[in-house]
Amino acid sequence: MIDFDEIWRYQDEVRTQVNAYLGDCVWDINYNLARHCVELELDRHLDDDRLERMTSQFTLTADYEGEGEHGSLFALYP
Repeated sequence: MIDFDEIWRYQDEVRTQVNAYLGDCVWDINYNLARHCVELELDRHLDDDRLERMTSQFTLTADYEGEGEHGSLFALYP
């Protein structure tokens, strides 16, 4: 069974960390059931230095996934 409360907590945690580091710039955030990860797209494209610092800010394991239509993409694994 899927624990939606836990998924929402992960999403809130990620949004809070992004807002603390970059300000309000989350374009999209969702949970991918097939990959068991939180997928995050920002509304801006980050340079290499900010990408590295951003991934180190997360309390969840984070992978940079590339650049999307709106901004930088990340996958975060609980």
